[in-house]
Amino acid sequence: MNKTFDYSTWWQENKDSVNERRRKKRASDPDWAEKQRVHSRRYKRKRRARPGRRPKRRNLRKPVIVTFRVGTLVREEVCWSAGVLAEAIGRDKRVIDQWEARGMIPLTPLSDDTGARLYTSHMIDRLLYVVRSRKQVRKVDRLFYFEVLLAWRKVGYDYFVNAEIASIRQADSIPSGKESLLNVESFALAIGRSVSTILTWESLGVLPATPFVFAGKNFYPQSAVDALKPILADYDMVRASDSEAVGRIRAAWDNTVSRLRLQGEIPGRT
Repeated sequence: MNKTFDYSTWWQENKDSVNERRRKKRASDPDWAEKQRVHSRRYKRKRRARPGRRPKRRNLRKPVIVTFRVGTLVREEVCWSAGVLAEAIGRDKRVIDQWEARGMIPLTPLSDDTGARLYTSHMIDRLLYVVRSRKQVRKVDRLFYFEVLLAWRKVGYDYFVNAEIASIRQADSIPSGKESLLNVESFALAIGRSVSTILTWESLGVLPATPFVFAGKNFYPQSAVDALKPILADYDMVRASDSEAVGRIRAAWDNTVSRLRLQGEIPGRT
């Protein structure tokens, strides 16, 4: 009796040799390579056009800029996933799921086009404040729900319930007035240092703490990059014991923060 052909098994055994032949074919025959690219684009468009297909999920660790519209009024908010919310308040994401399922916290009115829940930076900060006011959150604590709801209403919860989401976009930086804010990865890349170096500088006081903290995450102004790059170009390595380098870095940072505070770019913490 003939054995049924199993393509998955065959592909696992032969994919390396097949891919190598394809690479050689693309290199030697540009016309064939272009035909393959056209075919691939058509195939992906058809896949995306299928009804009920889930859109490609975003990187949910990054901020999402959501534009809301109520009538002619337009408002932008920086939003984060449930995973970032859980990390910010020191809980597992499954705890957030349980709290919502048990009615211990209000359901967020925000979600992206994949159905993933979103929370604004202010909603996360307010929930963190309420959680920290308790030693333990118990499922029989009904007051916890109303405290969270009241705190969220102060930062626009009712507005989000009634608002229409006009657009959603993912970004590495977030807007703060006229100033662009970078996450730690983008900031480190911009000034030519590693993320671990930035974190070490902050712990040792080489770089003062950033006043821009959203959802428990640090952000850095673009103007600080412009101020620090010329200074860091003079040093291959900056040690905490190097008073001259540390003094120049701190002075540049303090001047940048003072200017942004005078311009009203640094929001007050509530």
